[in-house]
Amino acid sequence: MEEIISFQEYVLKLKRIKRKGWLLKKIPDAESVADHSFSTSVLVMIMAEKLKLNMEKCLKMSLLHDLAEAKIEDITPHDDISTKEKYLMEKKAINEIIKKTNIKFIEIIWEEYSENKTQEAKLVHDMDKIEMLIQALDYEKRYSGKNLEEFFNYVKDKLQLKETKELYNLIMKKRQN
Repeated sequence: MEEIISFQEYVLKLKRIKRKGWLLKKIPDAESVADHSFSTSVLVMIMAEKLKLNMEKCLKMSLLHDLAEAKIEDITPHDDISTKEKYLMEKKAINEIIKKTNIKFIEIIWEEYSENKTQEAKLVHDMDKIEMLIQALDYEKRYSGKNLEEFFNYVKDKLQLKETKELYNLIMKKRQN
């Protein structure tokens, strides 16, 4: 049972880590990594049901997709770290968390997410980005004069699923109104 307490310490840390992209844009009440993971998971739940994907796997992936950040913090494209370097940093962090908590299923779920080959992994990757855009849209509305264009441009060509591309188009229409 101690592993549960040990694991929760990492989860609690995610509640304190603010998303760096929003901090760089000087968003006053920037969301935490845990806020983002929760919101992403809600979106994933809805889309997994809609697409008839493995809900349990999707939710596990979504809830764990940023777990490594409890050890390495939030990394953004501004950090000048290659995709391979980021993956290696995250893998090392995940392995350390597994070693400390002895919760082994995390590795399987995290690897599937990282490999991004299954429909479930693709959905979680896409919804991670869609959630960021919905949050950006919210920040632009709340803080007039904030232009978060770079977030929308970053996501534009990175979505993999037809349905998430449709969501992107809907978000862009909302942004223009």
